Amino acid sequence: MDSVKVAIADEYPTFRLGLETALRDDEGMEVVVNAGTGHELLDALEHTPADVVLIEPWMRAGDGLSAVSQVLERFPGTTVIVLSRVWDGQRVHHLQEMGVHGYLDKRTEPRDLPSVIRHVMSGAHVAPAVTDGDGGMRDPLSPRELEVLSLVADGYSNKEIGERLFITEQTVKFHLANVFRKMGARNRTEAARSAMHKGLIG
Repeated sequence: MDSVKVAIADEYPTFRLGLETALRDDEGMEVVVNAGTGHELLDALEHTPADVVLIEPWMRAGDGLSAVSQVLERFPGTTVIVLSRVWDGQRVHHLQEMGVHGYLDKRTEPRDLPSVIRHVMSGAHVAPAVTDGDGGMRDPLSPRELEVLSLVADGYSNKEIGERLFITEQTVKFHLANVFRKMGARNRTEAARSAMHKGLIG
């Protein structure tokens, strides 16, 4: 099976290096473009096709959002995933309206990226939670995510959760990554405590 060709665009070299290292550790991923601006990304894609683009749209150069739009228009077969710490509801909605396939928080665990990328490429929608005026979640946890989180709270490992729910460990990680984004949690313990406090799980 051919590896997934990934293009990265972010203004911070250290962050790009971290992404490239995490993806390189997965045999099915290959970073083919490492760009510091939207212009660099577009120039590179003309000569080096990519299956997936990971991009920060709010770069200081001001060309990130334009690059997102042009990738979607000029390379329609490419999956576009935004990596950002900006969770502003209006911006997230705008990107979704543009046709972005996924919106990941930059705090996403690097080792989970290959699994998340594959899920997005298969048609799954990934986006952060956007709170409403009362502090509630506009994007509530799905029944499966609640099921996984409940088992986390009971102390089960990812492997054990997968065995109990008859899903792969990678799928468990994918569900947890969604839970973390929706709840704004940094780890399993924080997510479980928050869910119990909100009465989402017993």
